[in-house]
Amino acid sequence: MTDVIDVLIIAVFIYFILLLFKQTKSSSVFFGVLAMGLIYLLAKIFVLELTLAIFQIFFSVIVIGLIIIFQKELRQFFEIIVAEIISLWGNSWRKNRNYNTSPEHIENIVHVAERLAQQKIGMLVVVKGKMALEYYLQGGFPLNGDISEPLLHSIFDPSTPGHDGAVVIENNTITKFAVHLPLSEDFQQIKQYGTRHSAALGIAEKTDALSIVVSEERGAISIARDGKLKSIQEIGQLELEIVKFLGEKFNSKINKGFLEANLMEKFLALGIAALLWYLIVYQLR
Repeated sequence: MTDVIDVLIIAVFIYFILLLFKQTKSSSVFFGVLAMGLIYLLAKIFVLELTLAIFQIFFSVIVIGLIIIFQKELRQFFEIIVAEIISLWGNSWRKNRNYNTSPEHIENIVHVAERLAQQKIGMLVVVKGKMALEYYLQGGFPLNGDISEPLLHSIFDPSTPGHDGAVVIENNTITKFAVHLPLSEDFQQIKQYGTRHSAALGIAEKTDALSIVVSEERGAISIARDGKLKSIQEIGQLELEIVKFLGEKFNSKINKGFLEANLMEKFLALGIAALLWYLIVYQLR
């Protein structure tokens, strides 16, 4: 029984790590760390003294280096844990707060996007999910204003200084405007787009937010979510995407249960944990 609990604890830890790499698109880093871990385990099993000695000498240096390099990712790791705990236990932390954008406010966002697309005026709106955005936002000005068409039009007016930045929406409120977002390095997706689309995809790669972007060159509307950039063919599709996003994030009736979500990552984490137990515990007993 204790071995089962032991494996489950490690499996949960590995599961959250897998979610982090999935969210940040850092699969190469994950496989690099996994390869180093397997080499160390094999060296321990077959008593490769030189390899073990080198790993032991440089282990502390490597750990410190990884902490320094991946500071933001480590913060995001704990944010993912909190988000999953909230999903597991329901919305009890938010039961007295309205986290769902109202239909009227969704219509305001959609109407502004449609009109700006017709006028070929750029727009970038970020709708917050469960994860914190503060670590990835630069500059901007606090607003805390109600979501309205006149306000959004005034923000993205080309004659205003903040029109090139992003607007952040949370809890029926425009919390900040003229914000700068991290740029994506996924050149395969952004090769035919400009900086605004790169920023929309960048924040969608690092967090669970939804980005809505209007191209001033083409007058086309796109969304970015879960590290994917998607073109909107008709304006009704944009409203459906926003409603779907908010429903999945904040409506407990629509949310997938903990056991149903990310099944591949769960099985992979359990398999890795079982393998580690076999190699480290069972083989060395």
